[in-house]
Amino acid sequence: MKQIFFTLLTVISFGAAKSQQSFFPPIEKYKLKNGLEIVFADFGTLPVTTIDVYVNTGKKNELPGMQSIANTTAQALLLGCKNYTRTEQDNLFSELGTSINAASNDSYTHISTSFINTDIEKGMDMLSNIILTPTFPKEEISMMLKQRIDYNKTSRMDISQLAQVFSNFFVYGSNNPLGRYFYAAQLNKINRDTISEFYKFNYTPKNSKIVISGKPDKEKVKKLIEQYFASWQAAYGEINGVAYDVLPIKKKEYGFINKTKAKQVALQWNKKAPDAKSKDVIAFNLLSTVFNEILYQEIRAK
Repeated sequence: MKQIFFTLLTVISFGAAKSQQSFFPPIEKYKLKNGLEIVFADFGTLPVTTIDVYVNTGKKNELPGMQSIANTTAQALLLGCKNYTRTEQDNLFSELGTSINAASNDSYTHISTSFINTDIEKGMDMLSNIILTPTFPKEEISMMLKQRIDYNKTSRMDISQLAQVFSNFFVYGSNNPLGRYFYAAQLNKINRDTISEFYKFNYTPKNSKIVISGKPDKEKVKKLIEQYFASWQAAYGEINGVAYDVLPIKKKEYGFINKTKAKQVALQWNKKAPDAKSKDVIAFNLLSTVFNEILYQEIRAK
């Protein structure tokens, strides 16, 4: 089994390497004077422009007692801005036949939307307002946090979610932001002011990049980006940075989490990955995918 498994990986890896050059579209990169990085990646044939904004902030940036503030801040961007209330904003996106999404993970925040090319000016105006001038309405933030508490209690989680929460704790520990999970008493301390401070410190031009893909009118979009984002400045200066120790996995350890009346069992397997720039990353990801499929067939299906 082991020999066949690694042979399969080798074949797939070489195949990926040969086709990589032709698969990826041509990339153009440049920066505005304020340090905001712009990336253009032409793709497809439809007259549609997709805009992805990436901000280098996530769970890794959360201080003790501020668990979940990264994702809360990302979602609060969509609650209204200087020129558009939430209702006006939602109605405009609906009229344009599109939508916008914002979420944060362990490493970064991602805001994504698309517009047909004829709507790009209105779209860029809305997007820039959402990112640069959020109002963070107090009542809506309180409601959002209450819902998060109600629907994310460990007593209500299914076994897969529980396995993920406790697995992060076992691997990273409570001193690492990636090992901490939010709880009601702590989450209630997050409010409009703490979200605003987190936003001001982390949402900065040098800490962000805008990726434009699809078939845009490139020169027109470049002018719009300059018009709407060149004035973006960092409230506290460009001082964002995160560094913390990742505990090495030196030996096999097993953790068991019991959930009363659970009808199934969840298995979470953690293994330290190669460095992000390592040549072994693709093979490691393929190995994980194939191994996961083997586990599913051997343990669940059979």
